[in-house]
Amino acid sequence: MRLKIWQSRLCQQIERASVIRILILPLLLTISLGASSQLRGDGKCAGVFCNLPGGDYLNALYRGDDSALQRIEQSHRQEVLALIDQMAGRFGLPRNDVMLNVLKKASTDDPLITMVANKYLHSYQKWPEKCFREGSVELTFSYYQPSFIEVDADGMVSETDEISYDSVYRVNPEFVTLARRVGSATGSKSSSRLKAGSTLQSIYRGIEQLIREHDCSSPQIRQLESHLARLGLKATEQPRKAPVLRMFELFGEAARQEQPAAPPPSRYSNMQREAQRRAEQARLREQAEARRRQQLEKQRQEQEKRQEIAKQRAQQEQQALQRVQAYYQQMNAMERQYQQDIKAARDAEQKKRLTENYLKKRGLLFQEMQDYIRKMQGQAAR
Repeated sequence: MRLKIWQSRLCQQIERASVIRILILPLLLTISLGASSQLRGDGKCAGVFCNLPGGDYLNALYRGDDSALQRIEQSHRQEVLALIDQMAGRFGLPRNDVMLNVLKKASTDDPLITMVANKYLHSYQKWPEKCFREGSVELTFSYYQPSFIEVDADGMVSETDEISYDSVYRVNPEFVTLARRVGSATGSKSSSRLKAGSTLQSIYRGIEQLIREHDCSSPQIRQLESHLARLGLKATEQPRKAPVLRMFELFGEAARQEQPAAPPPSRYSNMQREAQRRAEQARLREQAEARRRQQLEKQRQEQEKRQEIAKQRAQQEQQALQRVQAYYQQMNAMERQYQQDIKAARDAEQKKRLTENYLKKRGLLFQEMQDYIRKMQGQAAR
């Protein structure tokens, strides 16, 4: 009886909110909601970035104040969870609902520092050209999902359109590893698209204003970037899972906690199997994307190797050409000296000695040049 009541309640919730809305809601919350009470208005911030939107957070990041950053993030998470409870009322979901708990876990999965790092690195390309040092890298993150047709547990047929998009990051060498971890095909949201007054909107606006108003080579920016790289790399030591895959995992955990030991076949069981199937598809797509990235990286390395070999060969050919030209110049100089010596010779015997000496030296030099040419030809053949 308890199982039937739970199943009926779950099905009513899904019918009202729809599975798609349930899945994407936490992703929207993490990028669009938050609180700014810790960021502006307390009057206690005193530092180089305090005049910017989100100044408390940026100044704490500049100082490397981990405890202040944690306080701001904790406050941000608490208010996000409170806002989820408010939105749950609009969908008719009770606060202790299993699906609501999944939403809360998914909405607080990513640390605030990773979203800030993603915004800063995606906006990094807005710095003037002089800010990019030798070895700067341009990274492109791409996403592609082919169109497909699927049939749900109730026999409903739906067709999904093809989806494809990408985003470009240009960063200096010290940020390449962090950019590979936090970057995404969607890039980072513009502050104008975030909820007004939210934590992320304040910080994002502050980052955009910081890039416009500050010098990238200033000690303050260098110190802020150093702490951003340190904290960002620390927060992303464990690889991130795809958001949809993480949602299915949380859904499975909640289902296992709520489901009795031996439930009879039901509509919920069909939905669970469908969730597992989609999770497996997401995992396979993630593996395929990883293999594609590895293949692209291998092709890039092979191309760089071929370019380096071609460059070395071009240098060797240039050196060989210069060496042969030097041989000819030396023989020409030897010829001119011989002509001068012949004119100055006093008798035939001296001319004979000069001629023999000239021919001997010229023969040795010519033989040396031939040996060098054969050596270079052998290297080129390998």
